[in-house]
Formats: sequence, C-alpha cells, structure tokens
Amino acid sequence: ERLLSESRERLKFAVDSAGLGTWDYDPQTKDLIWDKRCKEIYGYKPTALVDMASFYNVVHSDDRARVENKINDTLLDPKLGEYDAEYRTIPIVGRIKWLKAKGRVYFNENGKAIRFIGTLLDITFQKLVDDATRELLIKKDEFISIASHELRTPITSLKVALQVIERTTSKNEEMKGLQSLVVKSLKQVDKLIELIKDLLDVTKMQAGKLELRKSEFNLGELINECCEELQDQSSKHQLIIEGDANINIYADRNRIEQVLVNLISNATKYSQNSDKVIIKVKQVAKGVKVAITDFGIGIPQSKIPLIFDRFYRVDDNTQRYAGLGLGLYISAEIIRRHNGQINIESKEGKGSTFWFVIPQVTGI
Repeated sequence: ERLLSESRERLKFAVDSAGLGTWDYDPQTKDLIWDKRCKEIYGYKPTALVDMASFYNVVHSDDRARVENKINDTLLDPKLGEYDAEYRTIPIVGRIKWLKAKGRVYFNENGKAIRFIGTLLDITFQKLVDDATRELLIKKDEFISIASHELRTPITSLKVALQVIERTTSKNEEMKGLQSLVVKSLKQVDKLIELIKDLLDVTKMQAGKLELRKSEFNLGELINECCEELQDQSSKHQLIIEGDANINIYADRNRIEQVLVNLISNATKYSQNSDKVIIKVKQVAKGVKVAITDFGIGIPQSKIPLIFDRFYRVDDNTQRYAGLGLGLYISAEIIRRHNGQINIESKEGKGSTFWFVIPQVTGI
C-alpha cells in the first residue's frame, strides 16, 4: 500500500509538472470527471459540474464534428482504443486555445467500452511559435528568391566587363600581372554565379516550380563529359569510370549533369589526401545506379541522417570547404523528382560513396 501510494504521488507530481489535465469518462453511465487543471484549461470553476455537453460546448464549432466523430470511433472500435486529437476551443478569457488530448478506452469481454481516460494539454503557445516560424521561413524563402534574381543582372554585367579586360590585357605583355588578377576575379565571379543558381533552385523547389525537361540520352556520354570538365579543375585526382555506362535513360539531362557534377566535385573536395575517385554504373532492378566513391575524410554516422538537409554542412570550417550546404539538398530533390533514390554509405576517415538510382524509362 505504501509503494502504491508513493507511485501515485510520483505520477501526480509528473502530471502537475507537465501542466496536464486529466479526465475520466464512463461510457455506460455517461459520467465525466475532470481534475482541477482540466477545468482550468476549459475555463470552468473548480467546483463546476461537467458532462460531455459541457465539453462539446467549449470545442470550436469548426472542430466540433471532427472531435465528436473521433471520440465515437474510439469508443466503438476495440482494435482502435487509442485517442489522439488536436483542436481549438471557443474564445476562453478572450482568446482561442489550441488543445491536445490523448486517451485510452478500456473494453469488457463483450467489446463494450467501460472506461475512457486521458490527459489534456494546452498547446496554444507551441502553435503560435510554429505558425510564427512557418511565416518566417516563407518570408526567408521570398527574400532569398528576390535577392537572387536581383543579383543576377549586376553579376552578369560584372563578368562581361572582366572578360573584356581579360581579353585586352592578354594582348599586352606589360599587363600580364593585371591579367592574372582578372582571371582570379573571373573564377570568383563564377563561384558567385553558382551560389546564386543554387539559391534560385532551392526557392523553385520550395515553391514546387522546378521543371524537368526530360529526353532520352546516353548516360555514359554525360558521365564522360562531366569527368572531362572536372578533370581540368582537379588534376590531382584520377576520375575512374567502372561498369557499363553505355546506357540510355529518359531524364532531364541538365539536371542529372548537375547532380553528377555536384557529387564528383564533393568527392574530390573532401578527399585531398587521396588520388582517385571511382564512378561506378550498373543496372539494378529499379533502374540505373550510379555510385561515386571517394577515399577521403568520410562522414560521422551521427551526421549521415542530416546530410541532404538544406544548408547543412558536415564540416563547419568554412575556410577549408567553401559553399552554402545546398548542393546535396538540390541533388536529392532532383533525384526524388525523377522518382529515383539517393543515399550515402560512409565511414569516418575511410571515405564515402554517394549513390543514386534513376528509373530506366524510355520516352514515348
């Protein structure tokens, strides 16, 4: 009895600390019991007598039918038994509340509900925070979209001007030093253009406006083109193509190129102490699988679930590895919009393999 009493005290303390209200309903006698906190949440005095009508009168008219149907379904189905609902109230002390109720129904041997107990929590503040966060995220995406569009024109003009200066200085031996500076500036402008392009892609994806222009093309030819382009930028690494890449697929060629360039670039960037990257292509049951393997720093297991999130960076040292952390997010979205799969296998200190599968569907 002493242990049972102590257990009840601990449970009561936990419930009170969490700000939970508790309720107990007898479906046979229709008796409803609310504790003090439950009455307080619903705006009733501690001494008030309550019943199911008292409860439904407080539920917002737009949510009332849904809540009533859910309760009735829970009371009628022994297989269900669990009750979980979020709903609004009518204005209580001048404001509408958001509540979360959770409960369980107990049935007798004949399948009749004999007891319905549960808890009640006021989640109004959490809802306000969620709504405010959602609104801020929308405004942030709108700002990124507008800023990216506005930056494109001056950046393009700057690049054109630098190209003119580069061509002019290349013909004058006395200005070779200046030409070298201009070439470096052009490379930085190209990086800035790529960042703006990534930001625009992200805003399109968030708005569901990323278009795919599909056509049938040879995957092997595309991989070779990407490797030739990237080989010039990273002469230290040998880009090795394995498997049967001579396969035609039906996809957006430019977008698949974007994925390949991103994954191969990452492989070279994060494997500075290695001298090769392997691109392996093979046919699988669900289509064509492309795997890019490096032998670099690898990724800790704790960070792998976050690797394809927006703005997520495995290495926080921006001085070592430049970028916004958008490349993998964009690549993942492109593959998913092709109804494909993308994932990673990695061991810290041993390297990583990023792979994706594209359904091999021919165009008609």
